[in-house]
Amino acid sequence: MKEKDKKKRKKLLIVSDAFLPRWDGIARFLYEIIPRLSKTYDITILTTDNGKIQEDLGVKIVQISKLNLRLGDFYPSKIDFVTATKLVSKSDVVFVQSLGPIGGAAILVANKLRKPILFYSHVIDWKLYPKSINSKILKPILNTIVKIYAKYMFNRCNLLLVPSVETMELFSFMKITAKKQVVHLGVDIINFSPPRDKRKAKEDIGINPDHLVIGSVGRFGHEKDLPTLQRAFLRLRSKKKDVTLLIVGDGREDIKKLFVNKKQILYVGQKKDPSKYYKAMDIYVLPSLEETTSLTTLEAMSCKVAPITTQVGFIKEYLKDGKNGLFFPKRDSYRLYIKIRNLITSPSQRMHLAENARSTVINKFSWEITTKKIQKAIESL
Repeated sequence: MKEKDKKKRKKLLIVSDAFLPRWDGIARFLYEIIPRLSKTYDITILTTDNGKIQEDLGVKIVQISKLNLRLGDFYPSKIDFVTATKLVSKSDVVFVQSLGPIGGAAILVANKLRKPILFYSHVIDWKLYPKSINSKILKPILNTIVKIYAKYMFNRCNLLLVPSVETMELFSFMKITAKKQVVHLGVDIINFSPPRDKRKAKEDIGINPDHLVIGSVGRFGHEKDLPTLQRAFLRLRSKKKDVTLLIVGDGREDIKKLFVNKKQILYVGQKKDPSKYYKAMDIYVLPSLEETTSLTTLEAMSCKVAPITTQVGFIKEYLKDGKNGLFFPKRDSYRLYIKIRNLITSPSQRMHLAENARSTVINKFSWEITTKKIQKAIESL
């Protein structure tokens, strides 16, 4: 009977140009949902070869070598239709996470072989990729090209999963006619929980427990606009000596240099599990120019950290200014400095925001709910 049940399990091919060992929002998403989905499906992952993957996810992983080409902080893979065809032909459903060479090839092959295609939109591609180049002349050209490409690919999918109503409406405005469904990201509220002792949490990672900690977690891309945070902190540091900026992540070297070996700044690189670093923070800052959901903001909120963010993406829907967080204008380091300074001088407001932030995540975001919705979407194809 068990053998018979096993044969009935659908074969799910998960395709992503971004994956481990490079940690970013997509990698974190897959790291959370793959173990949950593998209870129901036989999973194979097709991704870029970014190096040896240390984590044992209990699924088959096929890696395609990358090109000697850098786009921002991302190295695209080679286009491999042979491997894509081999894996897609053996799958019942193709679940794509990106529109890079691997994701694009998988969509084209699956469409040709009439395999059901499910796509989760983690980013707005035509807003993100032009930021990887510095040329003001080429940016609008690349924006138009990516829009045309994304629309073509999305309309070959059977179902698009999007993180917010705003994204769904944007896609409809772009005349992307594929069926769409909102599926929010989740947070592990047990792992990402407040520390029992904030002072000890700071000591555990080498920070003076008397310091107030401002932190940020994520990939170092141009669209993350970390230089704005750096400028705000330099202004703050010139006036206060009992503050530390905690930076968790990796990416572009020019951005990394802003934080490595700098006074009152602790740079720890990218981490598989950043929870202990969130627990040491008093204030979380997201200065991004573009976001969809911002999983890192949700994780910080889950750890009862007061967030200060730009008003971008789905953040506008779950963060309410003055209730569970604060907003500041894009690229405005002075306004960010003022927001941080005000929270430092008002511990009661900081705690009020932090407590409401934690409650928001507990009540609205869960990986179990996310996984169930994805599973339901797979079964609908």
